[in-house]
Amino acid sequence: MRTAALLLAALAALAALAAPAAAQDPAAGLPRAAADLFLPVSTQGMVFTGGCGVPNDPTGASAGQFDVDANNRTFRFYEGGSFGPGFDFRGGQTSCGTATLDVEVPPGSQHAHLRFTADRRAQSTQVVPVGHRFVQEVQATFRGETARVAYFATDAGPSGPVLHEVQLDLPGLAEGGLLRIVWRFEDIGSLNVAPGSPNPFSAHFYSSTVHQPELEFSGIPLGLRLREHMRVEADGEQHRQEVHVDVPAELVARYGVNVRVDTTADHAFAFVRAPGGHTHNEAVSNPAPIVESVYSSRGFVPLVARQEGFTRTLLPGEAVAEHGPGTYVFGFARHAPLSTSAALVPVAWLALLLPVPFAALAAHGVNQFRREAFGLYSRAASALMLAVALVLADYLVFAFVAVRDGSARLMAHWPLTQDAWLTYLRLLLPIAAFVLFWLVGRRLARITRPA
Repeated sequence: MRTAALLLAALAALAALAAPAAAQDPAAGLPRAAADLFLPVSTQGMVFTGGCGVPNDPTGASAGQFDVDANNRTFRFYEGGSFGPGFDFRGGQTSCGTATLDVEVPPGSQHAHLRFTADRRAQSTQVVPVGHRFVQEVQATFRGETARVAYFATDAGPSGPVLHEVQLDLPGLAEGGLLRIVWRFEDIGSLNVAPGSPNPFSAHFYSSTVHQPELEFSGIPLGLRLREHMRVEADGEQHRQEVHVDVPAELVARYGVNVRVDTTADHAFAFVRAPGGHTHNEAVSNPAPIVESVYSSRGFVPLVARQEGFTRTLLPGEAVAEHGPGTYVFGFARHAPLSTSAALVPVAWLALLLPVPFAALAAHGVNQFRREAFGLYSRAASALMLAVALVLADYLVFAFVAVRDGSARLMAHWPLTQDAWLTYLRLLLPIAAFVLFWLVGRRLARITRPA
C-alpha cells in the first residue's frame, strides 16, 4: 500500500508540472462577436434645399427642384424654373440642390458605409453638342471632419441606375456622435451660344433619382459568454465550443442586425440556436471572405467563410429580425489529435507495468505457504494460488486491451479525464489484491511452519 501511495503522489506531482503548458492559449482574442447594423434611410427625416449658396456663373445659380417619394424611399433632383420643368432663363442650366440627412452613429462602430442606387439623366436644348458638367457627390461630416466622394464623374455622360457604395470611415467613429450626410447636385455648365441656331442657348438639363439609401455601421462589439467541453477518446480530442452572444433589444428595434462570430480556423460550425429555442444545424459555405457589408435574406441559414487566420460565421439580419433580441448560441466543433504530456508518459508506463512485480511478490508469499501447508491448509494454499493467477490474468487482459485500443494513451493526457482516472484506479486494484495475497500467504506460512 505504501508503494501505491507513492505512485499516486508521483502522479499528482508530475501532473502539476504538465499543467502550465496546457494553460497557454494560442488563439488569444478569439472567439469574438460583433454586430453589423443596417439603417434604411427615411426621406421623411431629410432636408431638401434648392440652390448652392454661391453663384457659379454670371447669371447666378438657381434653385433646383426635388420630388420626394417617402413610401418608396426615393428622391429626385431636377433643374427647373419659371419656364417649366427643365428650363429657367435665369440660370436653369446651372441649378443646384442638396439633400441632407443627420443620423447618430452607434458607439463602437468600426466602419460606416452608405449604399444607394442613383442615375444620371441629361436632356439637351440643342442639337449642338455640349459637354457634361454635372456634380453628383456625397459629403459626410463627423466631429468637424468632412469627406467628399463623387459617385459620378463630373464629365460623365448619362447613366441608368447604378448601385453605389460610399465608405465613410471618419476619425472617432467608434466614439459615436452626429453624422451629417449631404447629397449634393450642381450643374456647373454654362449657357452656350450656337451661331446661326434658332435657339441661341445650348445646354443640358440634368436630373438624378436616388433610390432607397441605406446606412451600415459595422463591427460593433457584442457581449459573449464562452462554454467549452472536451471529450477525450482514443482517436483524439473532441472539443465542443458554445459562444453565447447577447443581442440587445434596442439594436433590433432600430436596425437590421447581422450577428457574426469569429472563431479559430480549426473550429467547424455545428449549430446556431435562437432565443426561442429554434436550432439550425446547417450553414452555407461562402467561397469568399465575408465582409461587413452583407445583409442577406437567406432566412435562418448562416454563412460560414474562412477569413485570414480565422473562421467567420454570420447570422443574417432576416433571421435576427424573425427571432428577435436575446441570447443566440453558436456551436462549434473541433477534432484534435490526442496530446500527451511528456511528464506523464513515464507515469503511465509505470502504472501499466507496476502490477507485474507485485504479482511476483504475491506468488512468492503464497508459494511459501504451500511449502509449509499440510492437510486442509494445502487445499487453501492451492485456492490462494488460483486467486493470484486469476487476478494476474485479469490484469494482463485489461492492460492488453488498454494498449491495443489506445485508451492507455489517455493516461498520459493532461488534464486527466475521468476515464484516465478510472484506468489508474483499475490498475491499483490488482496491486492491492497482490499485496493482500502476499500478506495472507506470509501469515499462513508462519502459522503452518513447524515449531
